[in-house]
Amino acid sequence: MKEHHFYSSKIKNLILLIISCTFTIGLSYIDFGDKNLLIIVILSLGITLFSFGILYSILLLVRTEPLLTVTDKQIIVYSVLRKPTFIHFDDVALFFISDMRHHGIKTSEYICVIMKKPKEKIRFLQQCFLS
Repeated sequence: MKEHHFYSSKIKNLILLIISCTFTIGLSYIDFGDKNLLIIVILSLGITLFSFGILYSILLLVRTEPLLTVTDKQIIVYSVLRKPTFIHFDDVALFFISDMRHHGIKTSEYICVIMKKPKEKIRFLQQCFLS
């Protein structure tokens, strides 16, 4: 079987970059001088949030590896800032596709994977709490 690679959309990432830059620049031009403390905190958090949006969209724009790779033996999930996760089909008991809808409009879609045996860390935590 041939490998199938799934990449992030460069157009969506560019739109995210433009929106984040617009809001960051717009919020930074607001005069904080005679505002309420709550408004200053909210605006500062907004600037921080959209600044991280700028960094994240730049990371996704310059990224060359795919987000997801499907082979005949495994699924490889690549994260932006972490090492890739390998899910072997031998370890999978069941997987299904789930979506979230708001007023009938699909807002997000998920691939849910149920493993045959949990990871060792989870078993260790279960033993600690049960004993």
